Amino acid sequence: MNSSRNAKASSTPGLTIRNLVTRLQGSALIWSWLFNGLRLASGLVVLPLLLHQLSRTELGVYYLLLNLGTIAFLADFGFSLSVERSVAYAMGGATSLKATGMAVSSSEEPNRAMLREVVRSARQLYRGLSVAAAVVLAVGGSYLVSKAVGDLPSIAASSFVPSALVAWVLQWTATSLEIYSFYWVAVLRGLNRVTISAQWLSLAYGLKLAVSVGLLLAGAGLLAVPLAGLLAGVVLRWGARRQVRRILPDLGASEPGEVRRVVAALWPNSWRLGLQLASAYAITYGLAWVCMSVDRLGTAIYAEYSLSLQVMNIAVGVAGVWTSTQWPLVAQLRTRDDRAGIRRVLAPRFRWQVATFVFLAAMAIAVGPVLLEWKGSDKRMLSALWLVVLACNALGEVNFSFWTTLISTENRIPSVGPLVVTQVLVLVSVGFLVLGFGWGVEAFVVMPLILGALFNYWWWARQGSRILRTTFWRFLFGKAAPANG
Repeated sequence: MNSSRNAKASSTPGLTIRNLVTRLQGSALIWSWLFNGLRLASGLVVLPLLLHQLSRTELGVYYLLLNLGTIAFLADFGFSLSVERSVAYAMGGATSLKATGMAVSSSEEPNRAMLREVVRSARQLYRGLSVAAAVVLAVGGSYLVSKAVGDLPSIAASSFVPSALVAWVLQWTATSLEIYSFYWVAVLRGLNRVTISAQWLSLAYGLKLAVSVGLLLAGAGLLAVPLAGLLAGVVLRWGARRQVRRILPDLGASEPGEVRRVVAALWPNSWRLGLQLASAYAITYGLAWVCMSVDRLGTAIYAEYSLSLQVMNIAVGVAGVWTSTQWPLVAQLRTRDDRAGIRRVLAPRFRWQVATFVFLAAMAIAVGPVLLEWKGSDKRMLSALWLVVLACNALGEVNFSFWTTLISTENRIPSVGPLVVTQVLVLVSVGFLVLGFGWGVEAFVVMPLILGALFNYWWWARQGSRILRTTFWRFLFGKAAPANG
């Protein structure tokens, strides 16, 4: 009797551990955090190796290739999020795809005809986007790379040109493939296969990190990162496509006029997302120019500001995983007008998102500067006061991003105009204060918070709460009144 009890007791921990491992393996949260961690590790591990292995000339060309690679995100122009949302609508049983707004459905069965139509059209769209980006890169990118090599002394250039050109060809191929891979990942997420998409993203980025490190240590130099990126892109495209074709084996061929119809429905919100992304890039480079053009600020001060901002952005990204894994499901629930279901899904996640960010930001403020000083690093963060202000602004962005994403599940993005205006005002006001009145880094920290708090950081929370038929404070503190749908 006792032996059987002991055997049962001894088997229980093993079962518990297996169950825990199984749950962790199937957790979209864990895999998304791993993906974000691998992206962070790329900067922490690869960058020091690049600084050690590459000459100043090679490092300059590497950064040029890196900047040219960002065209992948600009070329997407918001289509991937529109595709993801449209696939989620079809999975939720939507009767049709609209350019603005959504067709509410009472059915819980997917609209398979609409699903195939969206996926087929997205496939054709992304083929076109990748080809267009490849042509632009082939012309403009080749000119910039050749100019960078041509500015070198003839002796240095003669030994450097072959590896630089090969690295550029690899980067060009990897970027073109990455654009096409966006489509497969977006479709997977729209199918509510968030865990699978995060697993393949983690595998691809992990492979990129490992191969980059291995090639750099082996002396591949400038070729290491582009080659690793190309290999990771091939793996991601193959894996995501394989999963989509398992779920949708019978896509068939596009019907006449189908692609034009779907793209016309995707375009109104896609260009808004694209404008939002492009303005964010422009403002980032604009603020960098303002800081670097003032001698009393310069590189050192901008480095302190950028490092502090990067730490807060990491905290925002880690905290955002709590809700980012749920948006495909929320889009399906919104298609069925299940607002009570959306509240049940998002309310606890949003609380965890806010709590996680506050904890990470507090740790960054308390420990970050001390840790850098303890390690004897020559890098510095801003003072505690300005870090608190940065954290408050980042918390406002967390709130803004959550509620505007919720509103976008209704297939409308009314926030893009106010956001772009606010970003332009930030750039103008910072330039005015720094160049005209002699302000320092405080202008870069304070003005985004002031201008964001004037409208964006509270207005969209109010509008989003109305969609859920509650108020912001009831939603946040779990006192949302029962709803009838």
